[in-house]
Amino acid sequence: MPAVARVTAAGSKLPLLGKQGDWFKVKLPAGDGWLPAKDGKRTGGEAPEPIEGVREVLAQSPIIGTWQPATMLTDKSTIDLDLKANDETSIKDYYIFVYNRTNSTVNTRKVRYQRVGKHDLELTSNVPLFEGMNRIAIYVRDGDGMTSTRSAYVFRKRHGTNPKLSVGDQAPDFELESDDSGTIKLADLRGKKVILYFYPKDMTPGCTTQACDFRDNQSAFEDAGYTVLGVSPDPVKRHAKFREKHDLNFPLLADTDNSVADAYGVWREKKNFGKTYMGIVRSTFFIDEEGKLTDIQDNVRAKGHVERLIEAI
Repeated sequence: MPAVARVTAAGSKLPLLGKQGDWFKVKLPAGDGWLPAKDGKRTGGEAPEPIEGVREVLAQSPIIGTWQPATMLTDKSTIDLDLKANDETSIKDYYIFVYNRTNSTVNTRKVRYQRVGKHDLELTSNVPLFEGMNRIAIYVRDGDGMTSTRSAYVFRKRHGTNPKLSVGDQAPDFELESDDSGTIKLADLRGKKVILYFYPKDMTPGCTTQACDFRDNQSAFEDAGYTVLGVSPDPVKRHAKFREKHDLNFPLLADTDNSVADAYGVWREKKNFGKTYMGIVRSTFFIDEEGKLTDIQDNVRAKGHVERLIEAI
């Protein structure tokens, strides 16, 4: 956010002119400014009430507006931004940054705005969303550079875009990066039997137990003619660390946008400790030499799962 003036003396008192959300509007020698409420203390005195204990901070001009709701689920590829702003300084530009937490991707675009008063304006934009969790931040640019003002979290879900698979269905084809820096295509494995298992996250207790069980029983799967492939949203570098740490002897594939998990119907709404979110439902698929599903183990527990698979083959 752009600076209005710098308060240099610790413990300074500033006249309070108003308050919006977590911001105090204060009187400064260089003009009115905005101060984060956490950086000052109200005295309760007569108007204009002084703010005490002001630390050495920049008084700033915030974006005044809220996302409704601040965090939301959507199955749309974009959402509309409609915010009111107050810029007591001459802000040059506003930008939207959309950061995708799944694959560390950033999308940036300039925001259109229209002045409705001397210091009031309205921001509008159509914000593109990545699949998964998006952190959307508004940035302002003036002579002091770029600074973030406000963030919202929006989850774009894929739940329900593909029907649940059944035994006998053709396994959805895919091409994914592997932890050995290569790529694996399911179509290239025709003529071989495949065990394709989806798990939530590398380095977590349940997923580590499951991966190590596959490692320790790899010979049993090979003897039965199966190639084991593990799939999660983790990037290739994390897969490589996971594989090296636990000496895993089968490939791990990076489904960073959850598109393959969605095609197999395992990217679904989950509930945990009263919270609802989208995630990987731990599941395993048996695929025959012709690429058809011969068995589906859905929503399984990590412990004992591999043992039950061996019994099934």
